[in-house]
Amino acid sequence: MESAGATANPLPSMEERVLHHTTVLHRIGTAMDQVMERMDRWERSGLLSPPSAPPPQDSPSPDSSTLRLTLPRVYDGAAAGCQGFLLQLELYLATVRPTPSGAERVSVLISCLTGRALEWANAVWNGPDSAKEHYPEFSRRFRAVFDHPPDGRAAGERLFHLRQEKRSAQDYALEFRTLAAGSGWNDRALIDHYRCSLREDVRRELACRDTSLSLDELIDMSIRLDNLLAARGRSERVLCVPPPSTVTPVPMELGGTVPRGTGGGGSLCTSCGRRGHTADRCWGGPSGSRDGRRNISRSPQVSQHQTHPEPPVGHMFVLIFFLKFFPSSQHRALVDSGAAGNFMDRGLATKLGVPLVPIDSPFPVHSLDSRPLGSGVVRETTVPLDMVTQGNHRERISLYIIDAPAFPVVLGIPWLARHNPKISWRQGVLQGWSEECSGRCLGVSIGATSVESPDQGPTVCIPPEYADLAIAFSKKKATKLPPH
Repeated sequence: MESAGATANPLPSMEERVLHHTTVLHRIGTAMDQVMERMDRWERSGLLSPPSAPPPQDSPSPDSSTLRLTLPRVYDGAAAGCQGFLLQLELYLATVRPTPSGAERVSVLISCLTGRALEWANAVWNGPDSAKEHYPEFSRRFRAVFDHPPDGRAAGERLFHLRQEKRSAQDYALEFRTLAAGSGWNDRALIDHYRCSLREDVRRELACRDTSLSLDELIDMSIRLDNLLAARGRSERVLCVPPPSTVTPVPMELGGTVPRGTGGGGSLCTSCGRRGHTADRCWGGPSGSRDGRRNISRSPQVSQHQTHPEPPVGHMFVLIFFLKFFPSSQHRALVDSGAAGNFMDRGLATKLGVPLVPIDSPFPVHSLDSRPLGSGVVRETTVPLDMVTQGNHRERISLYIIDAPAFPVVLGIPWLARHNPKISWRQGVLQGWSEECSGRCLGVSIGATSVESPDQGPTVCIPPEYADLAIAFSKKKATKLPPH
């Protein structure tokens, strides 16, 4: 009985322990609930600080870069490829790790040379001052030898003379952007020059568009317009030739402003010399095609224009030759009372080998319809030439150089004012020279001078029955026709 009572005592203690643990767990749960409520309140009130940012990861060092460029192609010394070769070489050396020394850079450069460039490097390598340890100095000398414009002109000068001409606007824009990048011109100058150097039909279409376009927008629009005009065929416009009218010489004016006529009916083509069109619309040029960059079929309207009879052209020409330049070759010189100067075609000057001299102040030259002749600017003149005109008229004259193959030589107002020749404009004939030229320009022709003795009696015996016809037996009178 005692043992049973002894074993019953531990049971209440186990229940107490379980009850105690239950109470503790309940308290812990209540405390956790309170903590969670407080954290929720802090989050809602913004008092809880954000979690700390993870520690920054170390970026890979430059030495661990996996980018590797290939060496540029070998360079043979051509001036046009020097800048591109050095650019590719600089990009390659910038990716090499560890960074190469100056001598290593020079070695890499020389390993990419061939032809004339390698010959130059071989010549300077063993010199006393080869700079083979100093890459910047070696590359500077390399540029001084090979980095020159192909045509001897800087990018700005080449850009100034750049024109679209017969090529597409896309090809022209590519060369324009390339030169513009190294010209140093501002955007306004580039926009104005690009617009003015496009083809006439593209400029005409651009005139109807917004003039506040940026350079990129202008180039994009010009390419789209040029492609559209080429797809439709530039020859679709009807070229109207007015009926023949009174023909008057067409002057060439220096810097003059004359209202432009429509249709070009009164203007002369400086390429073929005919009326009804101008040089940019000429069908009879050296290539025989008005648009040589695409073989576009011509519309029937243009074909009809070709068969249109041209109005008669009445120009005043005189024959001339130059004593020191092929004196046996005569040339037709146009006498133009409307030309403000005396001119020679560049092609004739080149053919004769006439030396040219640049003028101090270039000036514009236009035809009657305000179109520029050739480049539109006179920049050169001939050296003083000994020119002989019909009638043994000799003078010393300098002629401005223009591009007008239809009229190799043009004698304008200065020539007419100096010599004041006697001209029949109705017949287009030079009839004589002024009195001022008699002692200044006219030489004495020995072959045209003779001394005649007074009339003597006939030396031929005339029968008496023919005495009344004695004049018929005169040798002097035999060279003249009877009155008729």
